[in-house]
Amino acid sequence: MQNSDNCHKQGWWKKSDRKLPTRFLVGLVCVALASPALAGPREQAKRIHDRLTGVPPTEAVLDLMEAQITDINDVQGAVAAAMIAIEPNNPNSKYFYNVTLKNFATPWTNRDQSVFEPLNDYTATVIGMVRDEVAFNEVLSADLLYVGDASLPGVAPYSPSNNDHYEDLEALGI
Repeated sequence: MQNSDNCHKQGWWKKSDRKLPTRFLVGLVCVALASPALAGPREQAKRIHDRLTGVPPTEAVLDLMEAQITDINDVQGAVAAAMIAIEPNNPNSKYFYNVTLKNFATPWTNRDQSVFEPLNDYTATVIGMVRDEVAFNEVLSADLLYVGDASLPGVAPYSPSNNDHYEDLEALGI
């Protein structure tokens, strides 16, 4: 291992160069931390929606979310706005469940930890627990299994021996 004097002599690390990167990084961090704080309620609402669903909100949903942030004006307002983004009345809330939550839980279910796996019983149960506000500390201990409605057309019945039921649910966007 080389000491700092050898590094200085070789020219790839100079003591005088330390100030510029440090100042640059501090400035960059300050700008990154300040930009969300400078955003108005509408921009905050849009960012929350985009992060949760991955798609832009409708104007009506954005108006509701902005009103929550404006009326409450703290963390509770942001939480209330986030709840609007994922409630069933929002036409884009399906993306929160079908994409965001699926991508969150699916890596736990396969050896490669890939998000590119079909829906399965574990992932469906995590999604259902979030939707139904079941305490997450029960994910591994509760006796829960989420399955689709057996009367849905085009959906194979649930079977513990294959994944057809969940693949059909995913293919139909249910």
